[in-house]
Amino acid sequence: MTKIGDNSSKAYFDRLLNQEQAIKDAKEDKRALLAEMKSNGHDPKIFALAVKRAMEDPDKAETRKLNEAEAEALRESMGALGEWAAKKAA
Repeated sequence: MTKIGDNSSKAYFDRLLNQEQAIKDAKEDKRALLAEMKSNGHDPKIFALAVKRAMEDPDKAETRKLNEAEAEALRESMGALGEWAAKKAA
């Protein structure tokens, strides 16, 4: 149960409020940075993806790479099946 009015409650409230403001400020800074990048001819989406990959957990990165390879193999096999079906219909 929350103790209203004690010093620790005020300290927690202040810390949380400061964290929320820091998050808001960081988001605004990120938006400004992305806009600057775009105005200088860079693709912010590519940079965002590169940063996301750089921060990715190595185990999850390996799983993602395997999944992407399987998806690519499936896409290629489906393309081959499409070509086969078109030749058979002709």
